[in-house]
Amino acid sequence: MKLSLTRRHLLAGSAAVLAAPAIVRAQGGALKVGVLLPRSGVQAGIGQDCFRGVELTNPILKDLGLAEL
Repeated sequence: MKLSLTRRHLLAGSAAVLAAPAIVRAQGGALKVGVLLPRSGVQAGIGQDCFRGVELTNPILKDLGLAEL
C-alpha cells in the first residue's frame, strides 16, 4: 500500500495545526482602542466632539459591566 502526500492533504494538515492556537483564551486586561480624529482644520469640531465621546466611553462601559478601555 503506497501512501501519497498530495497538496490537499498537506494544506488540510497545516490548516489544522494553525487553527489550534485559536482555541486558547485571551488574557484579561484593559482593551486597547486607537482612534484617529481630526483635531484641527475644517473638521476640527467633529473630531473634538468625537474625542469627548471617546472620553465618556470608559465610565459608561464600566457601569454596564463590560470590558475596560
